[in-house]
Amino acid sequence: MNRCINDYLDRTFVIENAITGANYLLQPIYRLEPCHGNLKQIAAICNEDLVYEWCFRSLCNGVPYPQTMAREWIQWGADGWQNSTHFVYVVTNSEKSIAAALDIKSADLRRAEIGYWASADHRGIMSNAVRAILPLADQAGFKLLFADIHPNNKRSQAVIRRCGFETVDRQPTISGHIPFERPNR
Repeated sequence: MNRCINDYLDRTFVIENAITGANYLLQPIYRLEPCHGNLKQIAAICNEDLVYEWCFRSLCNGVPYPQTMAREWIQWGADGWQNSTHFVYVVTNSEKSIAAALDIKSADLRRAEIGYWASADHRGIMSNAVRAILPLADQAGFKLLFADIHPNNKRSQAVIRRCGFETVDRQPTISGHIPFERPNR
């Protein structure tokens, strides 16, 4: 168990929506209660057209993302923090409604993938959420963070570029996707 990674990454932040100026809370997912309301919100966001298309269509085999999967995702995220294997964050608004999520998908300090999704109802938070965890990842010792993004997912590409990631010449983890990387600053 790599406790030192958790020591750096286990933080809660107030982040600002770049469009509305509203404050949101970015926190590790293990702090999120797996209550019915949260499961319902997660499933609803994961079934939004763009989130579903880019993140869940393949995983769900074309059927809607169910609340049972939301419960499993929260548990998986909490287990990741407990075992220091992956690090999932959730973003909530001032009413404690779920707005977005992001994660560092492994504890491999040499090279780890990040991923994220955000509700269309909360546009303007993802870049600041990613920016909030980057210094933590640097301090934890991650040498390189990467993301592989579908060429038609222009919003995600814009987020990752705003956060200092650049396209690179390497084989993406998913065929046809565009590889982006950000070395430790």
